[in-house]
Amino acid sequence: MMANRRIKQLVEQLKPYVMHPQFDEMFQKVAGSLSGPEKLKLKMELKDLTKPVNKTVDLRRRVNGVVEPYEHEGRTHYLDSVAREIFEQGLKTFRGTFTEETYQRILSAENNYRVLGDKQLQQVREQLNDSVAPVAPLTPVAEEALTPIERFTLGQYQARSEERMNFVVATKIEVLDSKGDCTCEFIALTTDISFQGVRLKFAEQLAAVAAVPANTAIAIRYVGLADEFVFDTQHREYYTLRHIEEQDQAVYWRLQRTGNENDTDSPLLSLLRTLMTGYKRRYKVDVDNVAESVRNKGHEQLWLANHSNIPLLFHQHDSGEHCVLETPANGDAIAAWLNEKNELVINALWKKPFVADALTTIKQQGGTHVTQLSFYRVSMTLRGQVKFYVIPTEQLAQKPQLKLLLGRLAQQPGAVALQQLSIANLQPLNDTSLTSLPESLLGDAEKALKQDTAARMEKLYRSMTFVGQLVTVPLTLPASDIPLNKESLMLLKPFALQRSERTKSMHRISPSFVNVRGEDRFNYRTQALIKVGDQKLLGVLKDFSVNGLRIELEAPCDVSQEQTVMVALPNMEKLSRQHRLRDMPYRCVRLAGDGRVLHLVASENAPLGHVGVQFFTDLTANNAEKLYRVKQAGLSPQLSLLVRNLYCGSALPHVLFAHGTRKQAQLDLLASSPLLTPVAAFIARNQALLVEPEKLLGGKAVVGRLFQPLKNASREARLDNQIVLIARAPYEQQKVLKFSVYSQLTEAELQAFREDLPEQTELQALLVCCSQGRAPDMDFLLDELNYVYQYQKHRARQLERQLRETPYIIEVSDITSTFAI
Repeated sequence: MMANRRIKQLVEQLKPYVMHPQFDEMFQKVAGSLSGPEKLKLKMELKDLTKPVNKTVDLRRRVNGVVEPYEHEGRTHYLDSVAREIFEQGLKTFRGTFTEETYQRILSAENNYRVLGDKQLQQVREQLNDSVAPVAPLTPVAEEALTPIERFTLGQYQARSEERMNFVVATKIEVLDSKGDCTCEFIALTTDISFQGVRLKFAEQLAAVAAVPANTAIAIRYVGLADEFVFDTQHREYYTLRHIEEQDQAVYWRLQRTGNENDTDSPLLSLLRTLMTGYKRRYKVDVDNVAESVRNKGHEQLWLANHSNIPLLFHQHDSGEHCVLETPANGDAIAAWLNEKNELVINALWKKPFVADALTTIKQQGGTHVTQLSFYRVSMTLRGQVKFYVIPTEQLAQKPQLKLLLGRLAQQPGAVALQQLSIANLQPLNDTSLTSLPESLLGDAEKALKQDTAARMEKLYRSMTFVGQLVTVPLTLPASDIPLNKESLMLLKPFALQRSERTKSMHRISPSFVNVRGEDRFNYRTQALIKVGDQKLLGVLKDFSVNGLRIELEAPCDVSQEQTVMVALPNMEKLSRQHRLRDMPYRCVRLAGDGRVLHLVASENAPLGHVGVQFFTDLTANNAEKLYRVKQAGLSPQLSLLVRNLYCGSALPHVLFAHGTRKQAQLDLLASSPLLTPVAAFIARNQALLVEPEKLLGGKAVVGRLFQPLKNASREARLDNQIVLIARAPYEQQKVLKFSVYSQLTEAELQAFREDLPEQTELQALLVCCSQGRAPDMDFLLDELNYVYQYQKHRARQLERQLRETPYIIEVSDITSTFAI
C-alpha cells in the first residue's frame, strides 16, 4: 500500500515533465530509490497518462455551463469555460499535445453532470448510512403508509350508456335459479344506481358472494328506500350479474336490469326519474368515469405534443393501411425516411426477412407481448435518388468491414442512425366512442355519429393489425478512414430497402388536429451555404416554402432563436437568370437535430423585397407539377381522433408526469403502456416503484439531471433523447449501484460502464425524452369537462389546474436489447 501511494505521488510530480528533453535525468533523480519493477510500473503509468489521444470532446448537455466550439489540429471540440481552461493548460504542460490525462481531467470536472450526479448519489448514501442507528433494529413500514402515485393506462376510457347517481341504500339480494326460485340471500348496499344498472357492495359472506357466477339472475328488494320515501319494500327488481370485483376487503357486483327503461309500472324507475330530474344536486350524479377520461385524454395530449419517436399503425401486407403519427416533436425523425419523391419508405421494412419473421410470430402468438428489433438505417443520395439500407445490428459482429464502412459513413450528418423497432399486435379498444358522456344525454345526430364512428373504428382496426414504434438510439460508432469506393459500398447492396409500387402510401396523421402550416412545403435537396457572423457553414436544403427553409448543416452551429443568418443556394441560382440567391437574410425560428437543423423564415426587413421569397414564388407557380409537396400531417379531424385513440390503446412507451412549478415539480402520475413491455414487466416485479417512481429512472439524481436543463429554458425548448444506463443490484433491483446519463453514447463509454460490476448485476438501458408540458389541445374534451363542471365544479377546476401545471413530461422506453446487455 505504501509503495502504491509513493508511485501515485511520483506520477503527479513527474507527469508535467514527460515531454521535457531532460526527463530521463529527472526521472533517475526522483525515482532512483525505487526497485526495478516499481520503476517500470511508474513509467507505464506515466506513458498511459501522457500518450496523445485522437478523441473529440463533446460536452453539449453534459456540463453545467455554456458550451462553444473549440478548434484544435483540425478537430472541433465542444467545451465550456472550465473544460477550455483544462484543455489549454494541458497543451501548455505537454508541449501542444492533447493527452489522455487532459481528456480524463475534462470528463471529471466539477461541473460535469455525471460528476455532480455521482456526488449527489454519494451524499444520499452517506445520509442514509448516517441515519441508521447501528444497534436499533429497522422498523418495517406499514403497507398502508406507502402511498402509490396516481396511474392510468394509456388509451383506456370508459363510456356509460346512461347517467348514474351516487346513491347508498340497503338492499336484500336473492340469487335465482333457472326456474326463478331463490337459492340464497345476501344483504348489500348500493354504491351507485342508474335506470338500467346498479353497483352493490358486500361486506359479509364474501366467499359465498364472490362464488356466484356471472350472468346469474338476481332479484333485488330496495328495503332502505322506505326510510326516506314511500316505497313498497316487497317489490322486486330483476337484474343479471355482469361483473364481480374484490377490492378493499369487500366484494362488488355490477348488475344490468332485465326490464325496459320505459316501464311505467316500475316504482323504482318512477322514483329514479324524479330524483334524476329534480334532485341531482342532492343525490350527486356519478361523474367518475368522465373525470377520469378528461384526466387521461388531457395528459395524453400533453405527451403526444412532445412525442419525439415515430408511432406506427400498419398491416403486414400491401393491401392494408399504414399510418404514422406526426407530432410537433418528431417531424425531423419522420423526414429522415423520405425518398426523393417525398414518399415515406418505413412500410418497406415489413418486407425485410428479419421483420417479416417477427411479425408472423407475433401474429401467431397473439396477446400483448412486445418484440424489439435493432438495426442501422443508412441513407445516401446517388444520382438524384435517395437510397436506403437496413442492416440488423448482429450483422456488424459477423462482418467487421461493414462496421468500418458504417463508421466512415456516420461522419456525414444524418447518413447513419441506430434504430430500435418495437412491434406488437394492435389491441382492440374497449370503447370505440369518441366521448365518455352517457349515451342517454346524446341527441339523435350525436348517436348516429357514435354508431358511424364505431363502424369506422372497426374497419380501421381490421385494416391495421400491428402497432409499432421507431426510436433513434444516440450511439456513436467508432470513426473509420475506410475509403468510400465502389468495392466498399457493395457491402451495402444485400441490405437495400426496396419500396414496392403496390405498397400503399403511408398516412401522416397529426394528433393535434391543428394545421400549423400557413403554406405548402416542397421536398427539394440541394447545397446550401450559411453565414453566421464571420462563420461559414456548409449544409443541405431539405425542403422549402415560399417564406421558409429547412437546412441541415454538416456540423452543429451556435445560432440563437430569432437570430438572422445569411443563406446562399448556388445550385438553385442556376435555375433562374434574374434572381441572385446569395446573402439572403433569414431568421432562425427553431434549432433542432442537436444544433444541425435550422428552421428559417424570410427576414421581413430585407431591402427592396426578399429575393428568396420572389424566387420561390416564381418557382412554385411555374413548376408546381414537378415539385413534391411535403404532405400535411392530419386528415379529417374525426379520422385523426380515431387513429389517436387507436394508437393510445396500444401505445408502447410509459410516460411520467411531474406536476407543480418548474422549480418544484414532483413526479406523481404514471401513464402505463397497455402492452407487456420490458418496462411494464420491470414495474410488475418491483411494485415499490409506484411509491417512488424516480427509482424507475435510477433515482432522484437522474431525474434532477433530466429536469435541470429545462428549468430556465424557453417554453419551446425540448431535449433530444438521452440514454440512461443503470446497474441494479442482484436480487434487489430497486437498489442502484451505478448510473450514467448520455446525450450521445460511445462504445468506449458503454464498455467502461460495464467494468468492475459484481456478477449477476442487472444492466438496464433506458431511452428517455424529457420535455415541457404546454397547454394541451382541449377542444375535443370541452363537452366532457363541462359535464364535470355541471356537478363537481371543484373537481373540474382541479383537472384544469393539473393539466396547466405539468412542467415536465418524461417518456420512457427500454432499449436494453439493442445493446445486448
